[in-house]
Parts: sequence; C-alpha cells; structure tokens
Amino acid sequence: MLIIVGPTGVGKSSLSLEIAKNVSGEIVNFDSRQIYKHMYVGTATPSKFEQMDIPHHLYSFIDPKIQFSVYDFRIKALTKIHQIKSRGNMPILVGGTGQYIWSLIENWELSNIPPNINLRTHLDTIFQKNGVKGLSEILINLPNFTDEIKVDLNNPR
Repeated sequence: MLIIVGPTGVGKSSLSLEIAKNVSGEIVNFDSRQIYKHMYVGTATPSKFEQMDIPHHLYSFIDPKIQFSVYDFRIKALTKIHQIKSRGNMPILVGGTGQYIWSLIENWELSNIPPNINLRTHLDTIFQKNGVKGLSEILINLPNFTDEIKVDLNNPR
C-alpha cells in the first residue's frame, strides 16, 4: 500500500495516476470533502475523465446532507483496500485528511457513536458568548482533566 498525503491542489492526484499506471494500482480517496457528490469546486476532485483509466474509489459517493464520520470512512476504506489487494493490485491512498489516514495507519478502534447535537449546540453557544476561553474553562474543570493531557486550549474543536 502506498499513501500520498498533502494539501489541496499540490498534484497528489496526478502523481497517483502516474504511479498507478506503473504498479497496477487503484486509487482510494481519503479527503473528507472529495467524498461528497457535487463538491468539485475547491476540492480538486479528479474529473470523470481523469478517473477513466485507473479505478478510483470513495470519490463523490455521498450526498452532502448525510453525516459521514471517521468511523464510516475507516470501514469503507478497509473494505476497498481488502478488495483491491484481493485482485492483486496496489491500493494507493490519496488525500489530505489526517484523521482519516491516521485511523488506518494507527489501526484506531472506533465506535459508531452518533453526534450529540444538543451538546454541540450548547458548546457552540458557550463559544459564541465566551470564545475559546469559555470552552477551555469547561475542559480544565472536568474531573479527569490533568496537566498530562495535551490539549490546544486555543483551538475550539
């Protein structure tokens, strides 16, 4: 398996096509925006023409209204990787979503837990009123929070 990582628009797709032609490869997307249908502008999703010669997987297959988590990605990607290997081809993973690729590299054990919309709304309200400082205060006052936990207290996510 080969992994090509980088920001949008730096040539990952064209590089992956050249490599795939030479090693019987199939390309698997791990970009969190290129998975959605109709999201071509600003995502550098390979065109249908660019995808003609080499099999491409996990591109433009989900309606943008559908929630798709790292858990969902991991399940679909592992299935595709297994299928590609079973055909004797090399999976070439291409993208820039770090959380997606790390979930594969580090073999994360994930649960399919739905998002808690009420909690998100509550925390967003705190963020809107008090900024990152308000969220940081909640975090550091949790019973299990210690100085050993590495958290960027300037990042609202």
